[in-house]
Amino acid sequence: MKVVWLASYPKSGNTYVRMLLHAYLFGRPEDTEAVGRRIPDIHLLQSQNKVLEDQGEKQVFVKTHFCFSANHPYAGSTSGCIYILRNPRDVLLSNARYVGADSDPDNLRKFAIHFINNFGLLHWRQMNMGSWPEHLASWLYSANRLPLLFIKYEDLRTDTANTLKRVIGFLGEESDDSRLQAAVENCAIDKARKFEMEEKKRGRKNVYVDLPNNASFVGEGKISQSLAFIGEDVEALYQEKFGKLVSMFSY
Repeated sequence: MKVVWLASYPKSGNTYVRMLLHAYLFGRPEDTEAVGRRIPDIHLLQSQNKVLEDQGEKQVFVKTHFCFSANHPYAGSTSGCIYILRNPRDVLLSNARYVGADSDPDNLRKFAIHFINNFGLLHWRQMNMGSWPEHLASWLYSANRLPLLFIKYEDLRTDTANTLKRVIGFLGEESDDSRLQAAVENCAIDKARKFEMEEKKRGRKNVYVDLPNNASFVGEGKISQSLAFIGEDVEALYQEKFGKLVSMFSY
């Protein structure tokens, strides 16, 4: 079995990449159950005590938020990784929305300070996903022995077709412009939100998770946000903790 991981720290665009990749390789899914079958989530499989179906020499694409190590599930079957990096500010705000901490200014402030001081969420660290820097470092280190494609969420949003083209090339396939364009159009945020609403009305939530206050799992996909609206001191704290690290990635 040849496993290609779609790896990211939580709330960095993994689901977006899954949908894009499915739309390009297999066509627009009828429902997210199809996405879950073709591009499964290792965390969901583990929670259901299921295993990956052995595809022989065929590539299998699997979502993961775990740090990479010899203890990662199916580490010995890993043939490559597509790593999705996102600006930590945007990751922070997306996580805040995910847990419902953005509904109240005081809660958002507390959440932001917690995230910055701990370089991520302690909850994710307790689930073997590490801090934001630890997660990134673990997968970058794997590039010493595994093929790794490094993509930025910001490029996915601003130049989706060409970023997806890089992904397809990494997988060893010639890209087709018409299929690329169709995938990009089918996965546009407005269509993704409509698709999520239809899924939830039918009670099918294989990919989309229920969020507090009935918020949509598919966010606005914002990029390069500042934390100054929470407080100038919060933005200053972020710069103190993350500034030098993220400058290497032009954040």
